[in-house]
Amino acid sequence: MPAPAWDRVADETQVVLERAMRDEIRESSLADARRRLSSLVRLDLPDEDAAIVKEIAQALSGAQIATTNADKTEQGRQEARQRVEPVTTSIARSEIILRAGDIVTRPISRPWMQLGLRQTAYELARRARGVWR
Repeated sequence: MPAPAWDRVADETQVVLERAMRDEIRESSLADARRRLSSLVRLDLPDEDAAIVKEIAQALSGAQIATTNADKTEQGRQEARQRVEPVTTSIARSEIILRAGDIVTRPISRPWMQLGLRQTAYELARRARGVWR
């Protein structure tokens, strides 16, 4: 096969496989997925090239194994939680946590949330309207 034809076949094979792998392919539906590959090949490709693309794509396609083990996942999460050391923060009475113009970052907002002082933008705007009237 001449180099330009082979390049065309290689490019088309990659495109066909990418299109095929967009959908989930289970072991039980692998045969159907391989049969559908021919419908993904460009129609303007010569018949001989299209047949080669289909053959290569069928050989390279396989089931996407998507298995989860809920028990092991939960066990891993529990173990990770247990490895995390608790963090304590002390806030003195009248301590300034945030000044006007400061950017609120996660470490700054934690004490607010723990003290129940966190407010949404809507709540702040509503209170501001009452103050500025």
